[in-house]
Amino acid sequence: MTLKELGTELFQMYTKAENGYKVTSIYLFGIKYSNYIKEKGYSANDIIQASNLKPSFKTELSKALKLSIFVRLVD
Repeated sequence: MTLKELGTELFQMYTKAENGYKVTSIYLFGIKYSNYIKEKGYSANDIIQASNLKPSFKTELSKALKLSIFVRLVD
């Protein structure tokens, strides 16, 4: 998955989220893709820029990436 594809996925998750869950979708994205993001060396800022979301959301994505070591997604 390229940086552009990650940005597109984040944008889609954010825009499809119901009102009240938009920022939560950023956390979910960060947790879901954290291992890949870290493996590729992408920064939260890189991904937010690729997603065309507000630059201030890089803080939320950074939090999600840090939180990911404590959280496990279930189906």
